[in-house]
Amino acid sequence: MQVVTAVIAKDLAVDSSNLYWTNSASEVWQADTASFTGTKIASGQNVPTRIAVNATNVFWINAGSASIATVAIGGGAVETVTTGAAQEIAVDSSYVYWTDGSSIYKVSATADAGASSTLVPTAPCYALGVTSSTVFCLSYAGGIVGYDKTSGIQTLSEDTKPKSGFWVDGVGACGIREFPVNNYGDYGFCNSGVSGNLGTLPTNVVGDSCGAYWNLGSSTIWKIQNDPLAVPLAIATTASTAGRMVQDDTYLYWIDTNWIGRIHK
Repeated sequence: MQVVTAVIAKDLAVDSSNLYWTNSASEVWQADTASFTGTKIASGQNVPTRIAVNATNVFWINAGSASIATVAIGGGAVETVTTGAAQEIAVDSSYVYWTDGSSIYKVSATADAGASSTLVPTAPCYALGVTSSTVFCLSYAGGIVGYDKTSGIQTLSEDTKPKSGFWVDGVGACGIREFPVNNYGDYGFCNSGVSGNLGTLPTNVVGDSCGAYWNLGSSTIWKIQNDPLAVPLAIATTASTAGRMVQDDTYLYWIDTNWIGRIHK
């Protein structure tokens, strides 16, 4: 396990080279994932929360000013992308997609791009993800819904099995399903039939083609392989609280009490 100190990190994003995070000191940071050398790329922000990255820029929500801001990877002038009470964001090479909890909006991923346009007028989402063709919404009912990211037309009906979390890869969206049985949480991985009882719902979930990873907001990180015979395994012990998690091809990263940790997957 390797760690990088952080002033109460609020959210994480990662690409092939760097880890990025917002923190409670109104800053945005990036760190080289090889050395974990940190670089502050923005300061004086207004309650920065959710963060995302594309090939050129880092984007985050400034909840205190109801806006989305951006800066070039490595740092530079911070610019406002758009205004609006965003709760979650997802980005690709051309657009920022965001939700206020009721609708999905899109705006050009350039500084001072102007007002957002409404992509999906009625889409009660609390998480977003994007692929080459689709914006995925994790609805308040718990199901994953897909919308064409150009037209906003619904392309994927909502799954009737509630999800406790989801992630998006280059192909589509996956989630850990919730099956309450006798007050236990029975989690199915990506509709593969893999399941296991943990007794409570995960609060933070990520995954890949090999398996799913989660924590319960406590001191343990869990993994279950994408295999019908798999059982949940505890793979890391953290401090008192584990928060949001992200992953790259090699490592799993998570927010801890006052630092960011990682472990080889």
